[in-house]
Amino acid sequence: MGLMPLSLIITGALGLVLLLRPAFPVMVLIWGLWGASSILTFWNPMVKAVRSLCHDSEQGRGYSLFDIGRGLLNFLMGLAVMAVYSKVAAMTGANAGMNGLIIFYSATTIAIGIAARFVLNKYMPEIKSAAAGGQGVSENKAILRNVLRCVKMPSTWCLIVMIFTCSF
Repeated sequence: MGLMPLSLIITGALGLVLLLRPAFPVMVLIWGLWGASSILTFWNPMVKAVRSLCHDSEQGRGYSLFDIGRGLLNFLMGLAVMAVYSKVAAMTGANAGMNGLIIFYSATTIAIGIAARFVLNKYMPEIKSAAAGGQGVSENKAILRNVLRCVKMPSTWCLIVMIFTCSF
C-alpha cells in the first residue's frame, strides 16, 4: 500500500479513537500522530501523484486545478456539514452532533484512503513499481544529498521561522 492511502486510513482511524473520549495526554498524542499522518506522509506522495498525472508542459495548470478543486470541495463540504451539524445538535444535543462530525470526517477519510489505494494502483503503475523497490541505492543517496543541501541553506531556516511565527 502506498503512503498516501495509508496516511489517510491512519488519519481516519485516529479520528475514530476520539469517540472513546480519551484522556488529555492521549488526545495530545492523537494530534501529534495526525501531524505525522496528514502532513509528513501525505503531502509529498500527493504532490508526486498530481505531478505524475499531468504532462510536463501542464504542471502549473494541474497544480492550479488541484488546489482550486480541493478548496472548492472543502468549502462546499464545510457548508453541508455545518448545516447537518446544526440540525442534529438542535435535535439531539451538542455531544451527539460532535460525535456525528467525528464519524463523518473519519469515515470519509478512511473511504477516500481505500479508494486512493485502488485508483493509484490502476492509473499510476510507476508509483506501484517504485514502492516495490524499483528505486536504486544511487537515487536514494541523491535524494538524501539534496535534502541535506536544503537543510544547510539559510533561506530554508528563514522560511521555517516565518511559517512557525506567523501561524499563531
